[in-house]
Amino acid sequence: MHTGLRHIISIAFLFLGISTLHSQQPSVYRVTRLSFNDAVFSEISPVIVRDGIVFCSDRRFSSVRDRKSFEGNRIYNIYMATGKDTAEFHKPVMLRSERSELFNSGPLCIASDGKSVWFTSEVETGRITRKRTYRNHSGLFTAELNGNELVSLKPFPFNSNEYNIAQPSLSSNGRFLYFASDMPGGEGNSDIYYSELINGNWSKPVNMGPVINGPGIENFPFIHPSGRLYFSSDRPGGPGRLDVYYTSRSADGWYEPVLVAEPVNSPADDFAFVAGEDLQSGFFTSDRRINDDIYRFEIGRASCRERV
Repeated sequence: MHTGLRHIISIAFLFLGISTLHSQQPSVYRVTRLSFNDAVFSEISPVIVRDGIVFCSDRRFSSVRDRKSFEGNRIYNIYMATGKDTAEFHKPVMLRSERSELFNSGPLCIASDGKSVWFTSEVETGRITRKRTYRNHSGLFTAELNGNELVSLKPFPFNSNEYNIAQPSLSSNGRFLYFASDMPGGEGNSDIYYSELINGNWSKPVNMGPVINGPGIENFPFIHPSGRLYFSSDRPGGPGRLDVYYTSRSADGWYEPVLVAEPVNSPADDFAFVAGEDLQSGFFTSDRRINDDIYRFEIGRASCRERV
């Protein structure tokens, strides 16, 4: 991805062959490109749901209807793909909202109730957005999933016309909301922040500090029910441009992030990583085939291999 903007129980074994949080050993994966990826358009930001996955795509509405913003950029919308089995999916169905025609919807996350959705979209939707010189910014919105529609949209109270807030991830208890932002006062170009729900109100965003955030790009947080935090970063030391890292809480903050092994990470951009409850399988996004596509990973006993 080529943009600036890109929180269960303790388990007896650690993910991806890591013997401790401070050391990394080679891991064994099966990585598979999902069948619904489009050869021309992009698919990003998978979210695991009970019957499949939800994701974002800038694909056309139909063979005769394209979708672009007032600035001429392709618009992302939210889709759901239910699973035929562990490897195949039915044709994706778009989850529509009042923003579907003219504004982006997603990246997103879904609360543990399966109905409450947090998603990224433009802050300003008025007439001023029709001016090609107007620079809109991204913010977060909540909605309720009603069938194939997102309804009752409400903005996050800290959205701004001066900076971007995007790529939400909600803790399983609904108490903490993690996201990426380029708001002033951060460590770099884009940092990971969190906000806490206190007495029904979201607290002022808190920067997660220099252990997690650096001078470059940190984005696409995913908080696993175990408390492990995954995110992508362009910091030195990884094989690609954006690479996936993870960390967990320490006694006084967070442990130093650990690089997820190849082939999840690659020389390309790898981001928007999500994992199932047992941490043995999940999904991520990569542009290793030029366009952004969604891949499934599984931890297996065979040799490392990648099917594309």
